[in-house]
Amino acid sequence: MVADARVALFTTTFYNDSPEGKLRKGLASRFVQTAVDKGYPVFVVDGGTDDGRYIEDLKKWGAKAYLETQRGLGPSRREALDYADAWARENGVPYLSWSEPEKVDFVRHIDNLIDAMQVSESKLVVPSRASLEGYPTAQQWSEKFGNQLHTDGGYIGRGGQPLDTFFGPKVWHREMSPFFQVFGRENEKVAQELAQMRYEKSMRDYSASNSIESLRDRAEKDLRRTDHMQHMPVCLMILEDNRALGEGAGSAIGFPVISHTIPYVHPPEQTEVEQRKQDVWNKKRLGQMNWLAEQFDLVRRLHINHTLDENLYRMLEEAKTATRLERNK
Repeated sequence: MVADARVALFTTTFYNDSPEGKLRKGLASRFVQTAVDKGYPVFVVDGGTDDGRYIEDLKKWGAKAYLETQRGLGPSRREALDYADAWARENGVPYLSWSEPEKVDFVRHIDNLIDAMQVSESKLVVPSRASLEGYPTAQQWSEKFGNQLHTDGGYIGRGGQPLDTFFGPKVWHREMSPFFQVFGRENEKVAQELAQMRYEKSMRDYSASNSIESLRDRAEKDLRRTDHMQHMPVCLMILEDNRALGEGAGSAIGFPVISHTIPYVHPPEQTEVEQRKQDVWNKKRLGQMNWLAEQFDLVRRLHINHTLDENLYRMLEEAKTATRLERNK
């Protein structure tokens, strides 16, 4: 581990023994090795690939790797964040970065993204792909449409910048980690708000009679499966930034989110596999778009109702205090 690095990376892995699983595991292995070779601390939570043996390979390559204890998409990713965030605090590393581990080429752009954040004095950057030409055709259209839904929801960067939110990777100042962690700490409240939102919608649209209790159980299960961890926090940051600006804070105050374009190259071998299995992947992408569109609405509801405010503001203040203590050492 390199304690003088500017950024700590974290990700999650889990691959089966199918040809596609082996391909994706190979890409993840390259991602980790590339990042370690560049001197980045890398933290990985694995869901049990090769019955846990893959963790030993990750460690041999220089990563800090752990067996998943929090089941579900969002929970396991937040578990990886907690490891990276704790290490970054202890070693005075100011930035954190998330990426899916198959996005090998993303690693070479991280320093450029941090430079863009520092120049703009922003708190989080959403990298924007210069082109989607290397992706399967259906994915190009679905991700453009998904990004438009994000924009239509009012989630845009400082200066009116549209965000390539469906790309996935993010880089942020460590003080912003509470935006990501609060969704796990307040998961019961988040599930309750989702259940209430669904209940109100069903009453408007269908005059349905589902009970809040049954909807809440479903909401809790759905969030474990569909909360991608890296999307809702960015939406909340933008809403909180707009609130701060509306209350008269200067442009350097608040939680500025920016976009920065990078010439990212998608792995052609992954595109080839997904192009051959369009029937499977198109259904997955449609489901993802629907889940995230619902979560965009959920975040706005959480913000309007101040559901997460108390815990979020406390965590942000603690993170700011920790940074201040580091500087005074």
